[in-house]
Amino acid sequence: MSLFSIFNLFLGFVSRFIFYYFYIFFTFSVFYFFFNFLIFFFYSFVRAFLSVCVRA
Repeated sequence: MSLFSIFNLFLGFVSRFIFYYFYIFFTFSVFYFFFNFLIFFFYSFVRAFLSVCVRA
């Protein structure tokens, strides 16, 4: 019984660790994608603005 409870506790710890790892990884990937999209949008906007200023 004690061995089963220890195994159950270990399984719960491992599942919780995997859940937290996937949660952190998912949040980081979403944040990274959003950050890259924001940088790309800002860069294209600045490049278009500079080209308009040079053309004017």
